[in-house]
Amino acid sequence: MNVQKLNQSIENNKEFSHLSGKSYITKIEDQSTASFSPLDKITNLFTTNKTNNYQPLNFERNYYQQLERELLQRENYLAALVEVQRLLLIYPDCKDCYSKLIEILGKGAGACRTYLFENHWDTTNRLLMSQRSEWCLEGIKPEIDNPNLQNIYYDEFFPRWAEVLTAGKIISGIVAEFPDSERLILEPQGILSILILPLIVKGKFFGFIGFDNCLEARAWKPSQVDLLQAAAAAICLAKERQYIEKAWQESENRFRATFEQAAVGIAHIGLKGEWLRVNQKLCEIVGYTSQELQELTFQDITYPEDLDLDLQYFRQMLANEIQNYSIEKRYICKNTSIIWINLTVSLVRSPSGEPEYFISVIEDISDVYDELRLRSQTEEALKMSQQRLHLIMNSIPQGIFWKDKNSVYLGCNYNFAIDVGLIAPEEIAGKTDYELCFTPENAEFSCQVDKRVIETRRPQYHIVKNHLQADGKHAWIETNKIPLNDPDGNVIGVLGTYEDITQRKQIEEALLQSEQCYRQMFENNQAIKLLIDPASGEIVDANPAAANFYGYQMEDIKQLRITDINMFSEEKVALEMQNALSEERSYFLFRHKLADGEVRDVEVYSSPIYIQGKTLLYSIIHDITDRRRAENALQQAKDELEIRVVERTAELRESIAQLSQEIAEREKVEAALRESEARFRLLAENSTDMISRHTPDGIYLYVSPACYTLIGYQPEELVGVMSYDLFHPDDLTAIAKTHEYTLQQSDVYTVSYRIRHKDGRYIWFESTVRGVWDEQANKVVEIHVASRDITQRQQAQEISIMLATAVEQAADAIEITDSEARFQYVNPAFEKLTGYTLAEVQQQTPATFLRGEDNDAYYQMIWDTVSSGQVWAGTMIGKRKDGSVYNQEATISPVHSATGVITNYVAVKRDITERKRVEVQMQKALEQARELSELKSSFVSMTSHEFRTPLTIMLSSAKLLEVYGYKWTKEKNSIHFQRIQIAGKRMTDLLNDILLLGKADADKLECHPHPINLVQFCREIVADLELTDNDQHTITFISPDTDADTCMDQNLLQRILSNLLSNALKYSPAGSTVSFQLSYKDEKAVFQVQDQGIGIPLADQQGLFESFQRASNVGTIPGSGLGLAIVKKCVDLQRGEIAISTEIEVGTLITVTLPLWQ
Repeated sequence: MNVQKLNQSIENNKEFSHLSGKSYITKIEDQSTASFSPLDKITNLFTTNKTNNYQPLNFERNYYQQLERELLQRENYLAALVEVQRLLLIYPDCKDCYSKLIEILGKGAGACRTYLFENHWDTTNRLLMSQRSEWCLEGIKPEIDNPNLQNIYYDEFFPRWAEVLTAGKIISGIVAEFPDSERLILEPQGILSILILPLIVKGKFFGFIGFDNCLEARAWKPSQVDLLQAAAAAICLAKERQYIEKAWQESENRFRATFEQAAVGIAHIGLKGEWLRVNQKLCEIVGYTSQELQELTFQDITYPEDLDLDLQYFRQMLANEIQNYSIEKRYICKNTSIIWINLTVSLVRSPSGEPEYFISVIEDISDVYDELRLRSQTEEALKMSQQRLHLIMNSIPQGIFWKDKNSVYLGCNYNFAIDVGLIAPEEIAGKTDYELCFTPENAEFSCQVDKRVIETRRPQYHIVKNHLQADGKHAWIETNKIPLNDPDGNVIGVLGTYEDITQRKQIEEALLQSEQCYRQMFENNQAIKLLIDPASGEIVDANPAAANFYGYQMEDIKQLRITDINMFSEEKVALEMQNALSEERSYFLFRHKLADGEVRDVEVYSSPIYIQGKTLLYSIIHDITDRRRAENALQQAKDELEIRVVERTAELRESIAQLSQEIAEREKVEAALRESEARFRLLAENSTDMISRHTPDGIYLYVSPACYTLIGYQPEELVGVMSYDLFHPDDLTAIAKTHEYTLQQSDVYTVSYRIRHKDGRYIWFESTVRGVWDEQANKVVEIHVASRDITQRQQAQEISIMLATAVEQAADAIEITDSEARFQYVNPAFEKLTGYTLAEVQQQTPATFLRGEDNDAYYQMIWDTVSSGQVWAGTMIGKRKDGSVYNQEATISPVHSATGVITNYVAVKRDITERKRVEVQMQKALEQARELSELKSSFVSMTSHEFRTPLTIMLSSAKLLEVYGYKWTKEKNSIHFQRIQIAGKRMTDLLNDILLLGKADADKLECHPHPINLVQFCREIVADLELTDNDQHTITFISPDTDADTCMDQNLLQRILSNLLSNALKYSPAGSTVSFQLSYKDEKAVFQVQDQGIGIPLADQQGLFESFQRASNVGTIPGSGLGLAIVKKCVDLQRGEIAISTEIEVGTLITVTLPLWQ
């Protein structure tokens, strides 16, 4: 190897990068004049001789050995990295191979101990670390079970680590050079040098891998760090892959659940129409199994007439002309039945845009389609009805109008529009009476009538006013107004009629004048005259001639009814009065009874007359008794003669008539029969119902073609078959009873039963049965039946009955209200729960039976939720009939009509009073358990924290004394001994505090008062605290000149004052003053401690006397949170009081008052 090449190798090696100079090896020509690099270390690496050749053999050998070691170590690192990658690929969860990973990395890195920590956060969002796995070299103490390495706060011991590692940087170096807080944790583990590599997963600080060297304090080489970082990166990538795979699996599970459990059919369709994947709902809709469908295409089950449109959209999607489509079409099910479906199709394309498959959503709308068709027919009928109503309104002579609640016109008919000066009815909308051709007085009067009708909800009839018309003429107008209601019965306006009665008024005035003339003629006429009310038969008026004839006084005859004097029956008299009223007849012959009982024959001339708005019968009566007697005698002689003639010819006429009648009736019956048969055939052949004719025994004589559609038989297959052979055995009794009734009389009967289809299944039939009665034979000669399939209706009825039974027998109270929340139905469970029956709550709202503890805003929220179409679930307080209250859990659901309008609300309610009571008890128990758990956690956290620091100090000081004590001076050793003693005292005081609180909680802490000199006692406590304070604060003690006689428990008092003064010193800044004052008032000793410290926040003051509670602003000031809890216990035992006055950053004043004699 030449010099130049070796120099270049040294230059490239990082191990010798600290060397400098132009050449490392030179030829040795003359030892006295040889020229070397300025570095003496290089000179010592070479051996020289007196020859002219160079001698680098030892250096070159060492250099190659170093290179070989580095190469071997690098290969070990690479092998470890490969093995790490292999394990991460084998194990889906990184945690399963943590121990193997860190063992491989630890051995490859030559570490003494390798470990993995993961991060987590506490309830206050503070970052912690906890050890999850560890590998140790043989002879190195494991730390995996060390509790101090679990739940370590970064901000307390490793604040630098959190910042550096979060940024993705490493921690590396000699532990002796680390900050004290880090050394307190690391040195007790025997760690001399350390390497920490962060684990950054999905951009977040997940944890770290650590490598300890416990044998020598050496730094980690950059080449080692690079390879170990590559391994850490591989772990992070595996962790991210694990998260991604978990998220993908969850997404896939959600998709599968959605696909399989969807309430509609879902399918993946191939580009040729083949079924690739189908869900269970689709199989239920079409009746095929999933395997059967995958052997077909959608074209195979599409109704032929619907296929072309479907394929047209199919091709347009493949050509990218449309993105999706939705149509209604028909499918042919496996059982050959045809159903209507709503189909929505979209195309899934590959990332390159190539079509892959179709996604189809199929919804069975057969029932909806039938309902829509019925609704369309109903809407068309409604439209026709509205047109007829409009035509009728415009054809009647009266004006018709309707207004809203503000007397604003909404519409009118043509006659009203013309009467008020408009051209067309449409012009009336939005106008008021003041804008029409009415005087202001009449307009105001009309509005007042509208208001009265709306407010009273009562009609106003026959309102007659003189109006000024559009042509300037005055006219008498009669108006009728009634309230206009919506479907719920709410008044929404006024409906009125408007009629010009000017001519009628004129006629009435003329009649009034003629009435006077009539009265003169009526009263003074010698003819018998009566005025009769045809509706009641009452005699309204009679003239004096009538009173004389009938033998009654005038006032008595007017109290009679016409039937009191007419010998005909009441029905006959009423019929004749109607004939007279309709003017079909005006002349009548009656027999009238007089007051003395004599019956006289009379002839009556009667016709209608209109008097004072009422139609009466004006009757003139003539007594024809004598004339009738003569006519009767004459008629009797004539009758006797005619009888003899009639008897001679009667027999001949009777036989001729009878023969002619029989011939005519037979021809008529035959013609009617032919016509009836033709109509029957036409009806039967085209009816969707199955029309059949049977013999009286039930054998089919004729069956219409509809039988094939309904039960699968051709008509010729059924003719001659006994119909009973097709009926379900369980229905034979009911059918036989109907059959028997039909044979006895010709009435029409309806019966429901099951009949066997040709394929063997039974379907429900509803048949209308009528017997054809032969009058001559006096029996039924044939039975006609019209039958229809009611299977779906029967199933719906069975479901309705089942639902009704379930509601009636439900254990929960069920309420059904209308859209205004008025009760329409409650089940027995409601009556049992509340004590109210359905009759008692009818038309009331549920709010009537709720106690008002839930505020109005809460009820309004419930109403807003359900009235917007959403379901509400929650709790409320109910009120029973007996006045007691109960807690109820309720779910209220709106019920929508086919048009989406809310028609009802259904509420299901359950009494949860007992459950609430148990929940409250359980909540109290859980709260107590939680408090106990929190107390336990606080105790463990506090003791572990408070003990850890002094223990660490004691251990570190003891370790330092053990290692270096023989070399240190006595003063330096004394400092560490003092640290151990102070830490031990701190632990002792803490244990004493805990034991004192334990005794107090167990009621074992007692008060033993003894005489005491309070002033001297307080001075001694102040003196003790001044010694331990090391002159950091000034304590002032103020006391009375003379001491009072007192008797107190010195131990309890010492606890109170020591804790208060210690806290005042601890939380006050150095150089400040703590004031301590003793005074006497009302046989009590008053102790006051005033500091200038940080104060106590208002939010922390409520739990100040609870164990382990510390103010939120104490920061890093040490403490256990027991001081004030102990003070409170000791004050209470001495029947004293404690008060606190505090202000942030100003200070705190604590006042304790104790009785002098206890």
